Amino acid sequence: MDPLGKGSQLAQTEGLNGRTSVEQASFRDPAGSVFLRDKRVFRIVTPAGKQDLEAFLASPSAARILEKGQVVSSTQLADSDRRAILSQDGPWSSFESLDQCTLWEHERIPFPSFPYEWPPTMLFATAELTLDLAEALLTDHLGLKDGTPYNVLFRGPHPVFVDLLSVERRNSGDPTWLPYAQFLRTFLLPLAAHKYFGMALDQIFMTRRDGLEPEEVYRWAGKLRRLAPPLFGLVTMPTWLGAKHSPDDTALYQPKLMDNTEKAAYVLQSLFGRLRRQLKAVAPEKTSSTWTTYMTTNNNYSGEHFQAKEKFVQQAMNECSPSAVLDGGCKICHFSAIAAKAVARVV
Repeated sequence: MDPLGKGSQLAQTEGLNGRTSVEQASFRDPAGSVFLRDKRVFRIVTPAGKQDLEAFLASPSAARILEKGQVVSSTQLADSDRRAILSQDGPWSSFESLDQCTLWEHERIPFPSFPYEWPPTMLFATAELTLDLAEALLTDHLGLKDGTPYNVLFRGPHPVFVDLLSVERRNSGDPTWLPYAQFLRTFLLPLAAHKYFGMALDQIFMTRRDGLEPEEVYRWAGKLRRLAPPLFGLVTMPTWLGAKHSPDDTALYQPKLMDNTEKAAYVLQSLFGRLRRQLKAVAPEKTSSTWTTYMTTNNNYSGEHFQAKEKFVQQAMNECSPSAVLDGGCKICHFSAIAAKAVARVV
């Protein structure tokens, strides 16, 4: 996994020809690291991460997930290509046993975005994907090392998981999901803060890379809201229990294995079910905006002028033939749709 939960994502943001761009946080992961070269996304996988990656890709759940497009597509490079790329200067030269590392190329997501740029609906979709993957992997004795939105990019309107080394083999007798606290901080609490206190995601993630702590949200909530669901389970109970927990006690992170693997799986399934209910409780509400009625009463165009604008957009696409278009004031995307008929990609 990427220690800061964002290496795979940030490495896709640079487009450098003939040079290598890296995300330094990714290169602190002993299992592998991501870099970009000639606009292609590569991942070095060390011997420490090779077995987990191979176990994931060989699993039936991986086949289903990849078929749905929920995980970024990846191809292992031939040994000759691996040697040619890694023989060049790069930060990977510091890796031990470089000759034993494998090299993978990932699908390049064309327009990377980050949680602090998203509306809450995108964070919600990312949370659903994270739980979908965690549950799907469970049947093959696999799991996610972390639960953070920084492991997800959007391919168009669809979230796609990009950090393959976040998948690990797990003991089937282990009933715990270690990313639970991270999932709470980076998904559930930011969505709750938006829903109940009107906080935008940029306010949260620009100043709190690791999300929100229950104690912080507890201070914002009044006495009645603290005792009402969903904040009672998400915020109040963790705050009360945390006050009694010694920060030096590491027992929480020690494996608690069960002899009955079916019971362990049931405990995990129950946890995922509870997380889904909590996620539904903090789901963003549908709201209207200034542009909701753009096509009826709020576009400031006469019928003739509106048709002229449609014609202008169509002509501009035909004359310029761009490979991609960025619509920076898209209202409800009427003109984006016109452009999409003529170009390969519209953002």
